[in-house]
Amino acid sequence: MRLTYKCFILALGLSLGNAGYADSLLSFSVEQQGDILAQAGPAVVTQRDFDAYMTQIPETDHVAFLNSPARVEKALTQLMLVRQYMVEATRTGLLDDPLHQALLLQTASVLTAERMTEQYIDENTLDDYSDQAHEMYLANPERFREPETLDFSHLLVKRDPDDDQIKLMELMLELNERLKDGADLDELIARYSEDPRVEENRGRYEHVEPDQLERSVRRQLERLEPGERSQPFPSALGWHIVRLDARNEGRIPEWDEVRDAATEQARNEHRAKLNDRFRSRLAGSHSMQLPEGAVRELLERYNVDWTRDHETLATED
Repeated sequence: MRLTYKCFILALGLSLGNAGYADSLLSFSVEQQGDILAQAGPAVVTQRDFDAYMTQIPETDHVAFLNSPARVEKALTQLMLVRQYMVEATRTGLLDDPLHQALLLQTASVLTAERMTEQYIDENTLDDYSDQAHEMYLANPERFREPETLDFSHLLVKRDPDDDQIKLMELMLELNERLKDGADLDELIARYSEDPRVEENRGRYEHVEPDQLERSVRRQLERLEPGERSQPFPSALGWHIVRLDARNEGRIPEWDEVRDAATEQARNEHRAKLNDRFRSRLAGSHSMQLPEGAVRELLERYNVDWTRDHETLATED
């Protein structure tokens, strides 16, 4: 069974005091179409309704979503509920309210703008951006420079509110004295460190960008030369001792190392330009004009005094 159920009509018949403007007002209808998928009394959900719902889910996830009966049931329940709202709005006359019509038009306009922009960008996106990416790399390899990274060793004794903080400080001072006497930091890390990754990396971190570090740890490492270690210092996590093992200078990777990332970057930049181009084309297609008295009427409806603050608009008006 095919169903064509007109949900509502968007037709704005406002008078702006100029017939030429009134002829340009939008008037269109939105219809519910498609084979019936579910029905509850007068409320109906169609196959096309479900297609519209699925547009908010990545296409790559469609099969997994539809293979879950619970998810499909939840989606149908949500769709049916909003259709029941629409049935009630039709019964009460809300859909004929001029302000509600304006709200519907605004929502439809925003959605349409998003869909049109997406369609324009997709239609003009290239199949392959390898050449553009390579040209971008050759023209400015510095933009692909990798940041400086640090190799360091880390000992952490966690701060627990229930622990005796004095004993914790005494332990850190004892460990520091043992290091001064020639103890091996790696051995102390293995025995005392409570770093969450100590069993995995034995306290050794390599090629870590400074911005990824907790601020107090980063500041301590900034002061050290390779091979030097810090004094015990606190943070919100607890007490630390760090040793800077190496400072790795940033480098410009070879083209083959950044090919994929550069290609994706070239694609994204082109799509951003397409978005700006489409927006500029529409915005520049017609200049905005204000019918005589329209702004004054707007301000008066909101009980705003017409003062010198509106002098510019008054001139245009």
